[in-house]
Amino acid sequence: MFKAGSAGDFDGSMAAAIETEFEALWQNRYGVALPAETRDDRRLIFLAVANGVVKHLRECADTGFSVAVTATQKSGNRVTSSSGGALPSISVKQDAASSNAVVSEGEAKVSVKVEGLD
Repeated sequence: MFKAGSAGDFDGSMAAAIETEFEALWQNRYGVALPAETRDDRRLIFLAVANGVVKHLRECADTGFSVAVTATQKSGNRVTSSSGGALPSISVKQDAASSNAVVSEGEAKVSVKVEGLD
């Protein structure tokens, strides 16, 4: 689950990760730490960015993510169908034969459609 963060729940959030990365990049580029007196203003920006990203991901979940599932039976029985779909709905149906032990292996691939990144 994505945790964007809030003023009252900042630790372990996306906003906190953005803050940590910004501090490291600033230190690396300018050789000095960020001024403590502007921390609250920076955090407000980081919270806005993180909450905007999470909101956008939620709104685009149906078109921005796809899942493909491939399954095979170790016991020699077969999977009748395997299909991927938009999150969170994935369907895998198995033969209902009494000799069909449920010993499956497979893989799932999650892909994210991204625009505007190099």
